[in-house]
Parts: sequence; structure tokens; C-alpha cells
Amino acid sequence: MKSYAYTSKKDGSPMLRAANYARYSSENQRETSITDQFYLGEVYAQRAGWPAPIRFSDAEISASTPTLLRPGGRALMEAIRAGQIDILLVEALHRCWRDIVDQEQTIREIERLGVRIIGISDGYDSNREGRELQRIFIGGVNQQYLRDLAKAVHRTQTGIAVRGGNAGGLAYGYRSVPDGDGHRLEIDETEAATVRWIFASYADGLSLREIAYDLNSRAVPSPRGGTWAVSALFGSPAKGSGILNNTLYAGRYVWNRSQWIKHPDTGIRKRKERDRSDWIVKPRPDLRIVDEENWAKVERRMAARKPMKTGRRPSYLLSGILRCGVCGGAYVVVYRGQYGCAAHKDRGPSVCGNGLRVRRDDLERDILAAVKVDLLAPDKIEAFRRELAAALK
Repeated sequence: MKSYAYTSKKDGSPMLRAANYARYSSENQRETSITDQFYLGEVYAQRAGWPAPIRFSDAEISASTPTLLRPGGRALMEAIRAGQIDILLVEALHRCWRDIVDQEQTIREIERLGVRIIGISDGYDSNREGRELQRIFIGGVNQQYLRDLAKAVHRTQTGIAVRGGNAGGLAYGYRSVPDGDGHRLEIDETEAATVRWIFASYADGLSLREIAYDLNSRAVPSPRGGTWAVSALFGSPAKGSGILNNTLYAGRYVWNRSQWIKHPDTGIRKRKERDRSDWIVKPRPDLRIVDEENWAKVERRMAARKPMKTGRRPSYLLSGILRCGVCGGAYVVVYRGQYGCAAHKDRGPSVCGNGLRVRRDDLERDILAAVKVDLLAPDKIEAFRRELAAALK
């Protein structure tokens, strides 16, 4: 038997509890969109004789993101599962879902818990017969809309690239300036001087770490405005990322090299390289920063390097757990089984002066001993037992 929070009707019957979910997806929409959606829901609730709905919202989040990965969507589902909501109001189903699998999984759970869903603009009502066919049709249209929109955006960007405009991100060494309906790239001479110095230094034999140390010691801002790391210089030759792999510095503009694929369950985007036949490569001598001689020297030296290993899982017991007491950065295995500050190693003493190294076996033994003593204490075991029992209940 469902319990109700409101019993204010004159006949003493329970008053239903409503929730209102609102969302908008990008900077192309305004924050007032959420306010407008809330207003629509409140007017609907008032006419139905319900109290003002509880508000849940997500700003600048696509409806293709799984419901439970959105802060507002997750809070909404927690309230529904706790039995705090009887009716869910949305402007339309697309405000909640543009992925039909997530839509069906979520709606089935909501309706199974006895919550009525009302789409004010699209007419969906879970109390009506035939609602499954209606929402499957609406969900398919909503999902296809996103796919068609992505294709239209990509087609527009491709046209910009073919016409010589800037269809991608902004690389270090350039600035983006308005040009008609779009933008074009121009060389930023201050940053370009740094790019030329990096190429010349690497061509002359300096290591990536030495280059990063020098840049940080001179307080030269990195592409992201912070300090320089080896990874920012080297990047990935296969992906064309990193300062030393950017063909634009040699006067070659490459567009459509990769695409981002979103995992349907986790919402995490992963970069996928396109086939070379899909690349659009245009000569742009006006954007060349590095001369041919230094570019060729760097290419030869980069080709002789062993690939840098990135994205690996932790290899040691304390990997990803330790933090430097000076800069707060990661403490990792830096040399022959010794833990040290990653910032000191990769960015230089000007970023972090903590050069302390600790033997891995000694540190792991001491920390494990302390953890065992602490966690196996009777009061800690009892606290764990109480919290586990409460969570299970």
C-alpha cells in the first residue's frame, strides 16, 4: 500500500506527489529553458489539483547520456525508488531520453514502481492503453533525430574545412578569428615562437623531459595554461596529437581524421581513427610555423623512438593512491622500483621541488602493516558491521 505525504483534500483522500524533470543539452540553449519547463509542469499540476512538483534538472547534458549518469536523473530515480513520487511530469519524453534502450529500461522500472509518467507536449500518459507502442515510436524518432543532427553538423564542418576554414579545435600556436559565417585560423606569433623553439631543440638532440623542464623553468604557459609535461610534447604519432606530431605546423591541415564514439552504457566517449581515405588534407602554407629542415629532423627522430605506453592499468599495489606532500600530484614508480613525485620527474623541479624517492617494497610493507592494524581493530570491525547491516537493510 503506497503511503502519501499530503492529505489536504477536503474528503481526506491522499494528494498525489508530483515530480518535474527538466533538461537542456548545450550552450546553444538557454538556462531559462529549464525554468520554462518547470513553469509548464507547475501549471499542469495546479490544474490537476496536485501540489507544486518536486524539481529535478540537468543542464548542458545530452538526453543520450544514460539516466543514472546524469546528476538530476540519478536523483530523480533515487526519489522514485524511495517511494517519494507518484507522478512524473516532463515537457516531452525527449527531455528525458534520446536513447531508446535507456528509455525502455528506465520507463519500465518507473512504471513498475507505480509512478505515472505524463509527457505534457507529446501526449504520453502511462495510464493509457497502447502507451508502449506510442513511446517506442516516439523514442525511435527522438533517437534518430540525434543521429541526423550529428550527420548535419559533420557535413557542415566538412564544408568549412574544404573551403579553408577552421572546422576543428584550436591548436597551440594559432588563434581563431571570425570570418563570415565561420572562423579561420591565424598564427599567434608568441606561441609560434615557442613551437619553433621546441622543434629546434628536439632536432638538436634535447630530450622531451629537458624541453619540458626548460619551458616550465621559464614559466611558459602550456597549451592548457598550466605547466608542460612530456605527454603534451610527444602525444601520439598514430593520432597526430602532441606538439611534435601536429602536421599543421608543417602547413598541412587535416580534417576528419577521427571520430568520438560514446559507449551506450557508460556514456564515456572513445576516440576512433577513421580510414585514411576519409581524411581531408589541404595544403596551408599560410599556417606553416616550422621550417622543412627541422620538421624532417624531428620526424626522423620521432620514428626511431619506442612508442610511449599510455592508458595502462596500474602495475603496482599503490599506483594511483599515493600523493606528493609538496604539490599534491601523483606519487608513482619513477625509477627502478622507487616511488617518486610524477610532477618532479616529468615537469621539473620548477614545478615541484620534491625529489624524494622511496623504495617500493619498503613503502608497501609499511603501509600494509598500518592498514592491517587499523582495519582489524575491534572497534573498526564493529563499525564496519553496523554500516554493512544498515546498507543491506
